[in-house]
Amino acid sequence: TTMGAATDLENEGMRRLIVNAAFWSLGMEAEIPQRTFVGLVGDYRPTPFGFGKYRRGLQLKDFA
Repeated sequence: TTMGAATDLENEGMRRLIVNAAFWSLGMEAEIPQRTFVGLVGDYRPTPFGFGKYRRGLQLKDFA
């Protein structure tokens, strides 16, 4: 999504917005629970963004 940076997904409200949007886009808005579970599964540590934050050679295995 272009709705924000990876660090925005640390926010429960943002995750809820995305999950509810998925329900809506599938025509399932009537089935959206009052409080959909949007908790993080596993460890989520997004890298910071901004100038001078790029780390050369970073690979997926570095986050395991």
